[in-house]
Amino acid sequence: MDPVPREAAAALIQALKDERGDVRAAAAQALGNIDAPPDEVVPALGRALEDESAGVGREAAISLGNFGPASRRAVPALIRASKDADLEVRCRAVDALWCICPEDKDVISAFIHALEDEHPRVRSSAAWALGQAGPAAKEAVPNLVQTLKDDEDLKVRLSAARALGRIGHAGAAVPALIEALSDNDGDVRRAAGTALGKIGANSGTTKEAAGALILALIRALGDRGSLVRWVAAEALGDIGPAANEAVPALAKALKDKNPNVRKAAAWALGEIGPVAKEAIPALKEALMDEYEHVRKAAAWALEKIQASPATRKAGTSHPRGKQ
Repeated sequence: MDPVPREAAAALIQALKDERGDVRAAAAQALGNIDAPPDEVVPALGRALEDESAGVGREAAISLGNFGPASRRAVPALIRASKDADLEVRCRAVDALWCICPEDKDVISAFIHALEDEHPRVRSSAAWALGQAGPAAKEAVPNLVQTLKDDEDLKVRLSAARALGRIGHAGAAVPALIEALSDNDGDVRRAAGTALGKIGANSGTTKEAAGALILALIRALGDRGSLVRWVAAEALGDIGPAANEAVPALAKALKDKNPNVRKAAAWALGEIGPVAKEAIPALKEALMDEYEHVRKAAAWALEKIQASPATRKAGTSHPRGKQ
């Protein structure tokens, strides 16, 4: 967008002091939608977070998030706003913080605190934000594990499972994620499977934790939900050769009734590599599958399993993600 004259931004900043709350809210909203100088606008919006009208605080938080990292000087005010009495202000403050600097230590502490919020929307947003922070949010793993195990809200548990996968260095989360593979909701089971695959692929995961999660993913190949089986197969592929114990189960999954599960199983066997040679007969049979993407994945896997080390990286294109 084109920069606005400084006089226009100044007028909107002045409008943040209007006696009418709806005018102040409109001004806060407008400031986030124009290309105004952050050094002038951000301090004013930071002050507006403490407006007596919750509507003004909400719009100020949204606008600060729109400025992204340029709003860093407003972080202390947003952290205070994440504990505001108004639900919408708390939600918008958490959202703004992850837009600005999700890896900041004080911000991560605020997200951890928000996991205890009375409202599930705030807890879900906080868990999601911790996932966006990635490995920088390692200190939040125990809190996310507790959230995954104990929170009654589906969306909150789902956000916690996804966050644990994004953080990656979360070997301590393995028992809770394994337990989540038995969650009543298929989305939570699927998110737990994805997270286990990411953790298992991390070189920092202990041998004991890796062994436990591989066994759990093998069991998940028999889940009643096809999406969970699909994710379990892909997670085992993410782990690679260390998941060689899963080869028999993946070979069996090549006959799954869902073609996406069959394709994922073939891809995983290829990622496991030469140690998956006992699956060669099943993969050859999969070359006759009625679905082209399954046949291509099986051909790719056979090439990876049977190729020499010098040629293993060349050959047919990677089948993951193609339908």
